[in-house]
Amino acid sequence: MSVPPSTSPAEGEAPRSAWYAAAMEQLVPVVEVLSHARTIDAVAGVVTDFARRIAESDGATFILREDGDMGHCVAESAETPQFTGRRFPLESGMTGRVILSGEPVIIGDINNHPWVKPGTYDPEVLTSLAIVPIRRTAPIGAVCIYWRGRSHVPTTEALGVLQALADVTSVAWENVRLVGDLEDKIRRLESQQAHINEQRETLEVFTHALAHDLREPVRTVRAFTDMIVEDGGLPESAVTYFDFVRRGAVRMGMMIDTVYAYTQLHDPSRVRKEACAMDTALSAARENLHRLIEESGATIKCDALPAVEANPGQMMQLFQNLLGNAIRHCRRPVTVTVNALDQDGQWLFRVCDDGDGISEHDIGRIFQPFKRLNLNEEGTGLGLAICTKIIGIHGGRIWCESKEGEGACFCFTLPRAA
Repeated sequence: MSVPPSTSPAEGEAPRSAWYAAAMEQLVPVVEVLSHARTIDAVAGVVTDFARRIAESDGATFILREDGDMGHCVAESAETPQFTGRRFPLESGMTGRVILSGEPVIIGDINNHPWVKPGTYDPEVLTSLAIVPIRRTAPIGAVCIYWRGRSHVPTTEALGVLQALADVTSVAWENVRLVGDLEDKIRRLESQQAHINEQRETLEVFTHALAHDLREPVRTVRAFTDMIVEDGGLPESAVTYFDFVRRGAVRMGMMIDTVYAYTQLHDPSRVRKEACAMDTALSAARENLHRLIEESGATIKCDALPAVEANPGQMMQLFQNLLGNAIRHCRRPVTVTVNALDQDGQWLFRVCDDGDGISEHDIGRIFQPFKRLNLNEEGTGLGLAICTKIIGIHGGRIWCESKEGEGACFCFTLPRAA
């Protein structure tokens, strides 16, 4: 090999040879390759090839610790590999001793060593070896180099280069492990996403059935019930019963429409946003609730509201749900006040009433789907859940501030228009 100029040692350190400087220089591109390795086989191949070449040995093996007390020869660089694929108990051999202790081992003649039973190895297969741990603390494996048919003891410098290689290997192994974990997580996420997409498609089929196939029989029930009542000739009790049927059909139709609207809010990418005057959205909601407002004697007060970047139809639905809840859930004529504040770069909207209020226990569950505080009241239990979905799609949040007997204030935020 070409030998670069020797580098100066640190103070108190023994002078380094030209061989050591050249070996460390050759280690640099190996580190670069290891930093890009993405499999343990690739790491093992690079490490064993370099270890064998730099030590001028007959072979080099890459051992990983498995299941806590077993070693596995992952790779071997040799003209005639002897150990690749072997598994062994760590307590039974020299390599295991290194992995368990974290200390390197050098054996000049393995058949004349107190740790090895005579005749254990054929000198033509293995005579001398040097083993360094991969990671000094809690080793994960070892790099072993060996010589056949000749006794050889590597120099201190050679052992230092091999240990430096092993130290770099531990970092490369950690990178491989992290990449492997990341790829596993990506695969799991992709599998989960595929499952979610499949469920979404199934849900869309179901919601379209709600929107089209189930509406028609509800209309039929209502129509024929009205026709029977209008024809007359029924006893008073029968008229009452048919009124129950008609009201049940009306409620069923409302449930179908509400559930369909709720299920359509799962995909923000489908929501078209534009400049939306919140005054206009509130006016549309009040118009839709005109009959309820008149019959209940409710009063709606409103300050000037800003424009936002939003879906106008959904903003109207948002106000309609909040106003409708405030009116229906109060046993007396209620006053509802709507205003907006510029707060921390976003708009804070408040829909407040002077009604009965909500207990602290109930505030935590009123936004959940199908949760109604009074099962005798009309409604589907999806109004506030729909509001939560709408606000979430628009990048805001919604909450309720209330005390029992002191009215309720529903607050929601929306980003300012760009």
